[in-house]
Amino acid sequence: MPSTFFAKFRRFGPEALSLALLLPLVLVLGFVLTRFPKDSVVTPPAPSPTGSIVSPAATPTSSPEASPVFKAQTQIITLEIRGPEGSATYRLPAQAEASVADLLVRASLEQGLRLETKDYGGSLGIFVKALNGSRNDPKRKLYWSLYVNGVFSQLGASSARVRPGDSVTWAYEPMHEEQ
Repeated sequence: MPSTFFAKFRRFGPEALSLALLLPLVLVLGFVLTRFPKDSVVTPPAPSPTGSIVSPAATPTSSPEASPVFKAQTQIITLEIRGPEGSATYRLPAQAEASVADLLVRASLEQGLRLETKDYGGSLGIFVKALNGSRNDPKRKLYWSLYVNGVFSQLGASSARVRPGDSVTWAYEPMHEEQ
């Protein structure tokens, strides 16, 4: 039987045979990768000698709307990490349709934010396990909480969207109880 199966593919060439053998493997692998959560740790580049704290831009002296500094600031998203060891601020260029998760990954890759997440996939997205070395502490009920423009987010990092000029804060604090 197997020889008849392979004989049918000979007329199409070795590429067709390879495709026929690899396609089921690719489908199974794709199914497995999308169904099971995976842990991820993003390893940032080595921090600069000044650390990972980025200072804010200079304050404009004339009308804010006319100032090039003001226009540049509106194209920036500010990410603040308020942890038990202190605060760090990252300023990232705004990108269209960016999520808070996208912002975290960019800060990790470009500015040295230490980030550890667990990806649950689909609508659940990522769960922040640790920022700058501070891990969630279930025993003390201390977790990383997300605020967008000063308001506690009802959405997770993968679902919450940010726009130019937004401010995102992650605060290490007692778990918020649902109302």
